[in-house]
Amino acid sequence: MRRSGPEASTHAVSALTLACLLVLAGCSGLTAPAAPTPAETVTPAPVPSPPPTPPPDLAPGLTASGVTDAGALLAAHRSHLEGTSFRTNRTVSRTLPDGTVESRVVTRARFGADGRYHVVRTIDGALRERLGTVARVEQYATSERGFRRRVVDDGNATYATVAPADGEGPQPTALLPGPTAGREVLLALSAVNATVTDRERADGEWRYRLAGTGLRSVAALRSLTGRSDVASIANLSVTAVVTESGLVRSYAVTYADRREGGLVRVRRAGRIAGVGATDVSRPDWYATALVEG
Repeated sequence: MRRSGPEASTHAVSALTLACLLVLAGCSGLTAPAAPTPAETVTPAPVPSPPPTPPPDLAPGLTASGVTDAGALLAAHRSHLEGTSFRTNRTVSRTLPDGTVESRVVTRARFGADGRYHVVRTIDGALRERLGTVARVEQYATSERGFRRRVVDDGNATYATVAPADGEGPQPTALLPGPTAGREVLLALSAVNATVTDRERADGEWRYRLAGTGLRSVAALRSLTGRSDVASIANLSVTAVVTESGLVRSYAVTYADRREGGLVRVRRAGRIAGVGATDVSRPDWYATALVEG
C-alpha cells in the first residue's frame, strides 16, 4: 500500500540511512592510507677547521715554544749593538773530574760608538800553569792606531801594533772575532730544543728566559765547540735571556766531555750590558806601547 504524507517521508529517510550504513560496512575492507615516506637523510658535509693560529712572537724569531727563526733573532740581536757602545763578558772553562780547573779563559771587552775598543783576555788553570803560556793579553785600538800587549807568568810584557779600528761599529779582533756574540748565541740556541720557561719585567721591557736540553743539531754543536767529532759530548744544556726586542743579554752552554779518566765539565757563557752607555778609556800601558810597539 502506498504511503503518503509524513509517514512516507519518514520511510524514505530510514531507507537512505540503511543504505549509507551498508556502504560504510562494505568500506571496512579498504586498506588504510600508507604512512608518509620520511624524507631522505642527507649527511652534512664536514665543516673545514680553521687553520691553527700561530703563537704570537715574544721577540723576533721567538715564541713560547722556543726559537722558531734563529736568523731573525740573530739579526735583531746584532741590530741592537751596531753603531752603539756596549760591553761583553765571556767565559770558557773546563773542569776535570776531580774538580781541578784545567783551563779558564775570560774575555772582557768594551766597545765605543766611535769604533774604539779595549779587549782583555785572562787565562788561568792547571793547563796554563803546566805549559807556562801567556797569562794575559790586551788589545786597544782607535781609528788612528792599535796595540796589543802580552803578559807572561813572570810579569814581563811585550807590545805589538795592530790594525786601527774603522769607526763603523764593533771591530772584530783576533781576541774577539765576533764582538756581538751573535754567532755563538745562534749556534747555542740551534744546538738544543730551548723553550721559554719564565719572564720578568726590567727596564721597561719584558725579558724571557729560555732553557733546553738534548741535542737537536749536530752541525751547530760542532761549530760551537770547534770539534768535528762530538760523539763524546753528553748532558748538553743551554740557557739564555732574551728581551722582547731581540737582544740576547746572556747565555750559557754546559756539557760534559767523556774522557778515559771521567767526565770533564765544560761551560761557555756570555753576557752583554751597558748598551749605549759604555765608555772606552785608554789603558795605562798605552804610553809604553807607543814607544815599544
